[in-house]
Amino acid sequence: MYLSAKRVVRTFGSFFLILAIVLWSAFFFVNSLTAVAVELVEKALSRYNNFTGKIALQNFAEDKILYQQVQNLQETVLPFLELLLPIIVVLAILLSVASILCFVLPNQCATLLIRIKLWKAISSENTENSFESNPSLSIPWKKILLVFFPIILLLLAVLGIRSCISISPKEANQDLEKAALHYIEFVKSGFSKDQKIHIPDSFPESEIFKFEIQKGRFVAILNEQVEDCKVGSSWTISPSVKGLFKKTLSLYRKSPADSSCQVIAPDFKSIGKK
Repeated sequence: MYLSAKRVVRTFGSFFLILAIVLWSAFFFVNSLTAVAVELVEKALSRYNNFTGKIALQNFAEDKILYQQVQNLQETVLPFLELLLPIIVVLAILLSVASILCFVLPNQCATLLIRIKLWKAISSENTENSFESNPSLSIPWKKILLVFFPIILLLLAVLGIRSCISISPKEANQDLEKAALHYIEFVKSGFSKDQKIHIPDSFPESEIFKFEIQKGRFVAILNEQVEDCKVGSSWTISPSVKGLFKKTLSLYRKSPADSSCQVIAPDFKSIGKK
């Protein structure tokens, strides 16, 4: 029993469609899994960065193991999932387009399948719509390029713009930590000389944050959205001097209330304490 070119191509098209559906399902699953993992990491880091959490880390082995697992999740699993998502999307789009072409241009796709040796046509006098007996079967490369080329360019542009524009939490953390340490070291150095609080006149340059002094406090205001942490979120360090005869300097560090910002500086409250 011989199958016509159109039936063979549509079989391939159905196969591509099934694979595309599987990939789209995988995309939504991985995307949901990533959201759950991010929320889990944020809550865990928030828990272990407060007073009771630090005590638990120092005294309970179970909490130490859990904290290590959360760190591994943040450092290895989340970056892998973020890399996997665009790959799944690209493959799903390509398979979807291939499936559409198989149903819209079956004769041309049959020629392509034969040339790349995915299908072997058999010429027969009794076979209707035989591939070899159909003189109109030729590949319209211009039409195929007109379909695929804009799609490929669009995908590359989206991935390129996303990688160029999006700011990674690591970059934001580096800028914030650098400016915060600059402020803390300046204040500590000035206090050790005359028991007074001195504030720096300038901070390291950053396109991600706006650093300023408000009523003696160090304030870092986010200028660009980093993942789910919104523009305008702020981190503060407030100095305080206690004691009458023997004065001591205290620095109170405060992170944004939004748990989404924990991904930028999960250890902000520990900066400069060593």
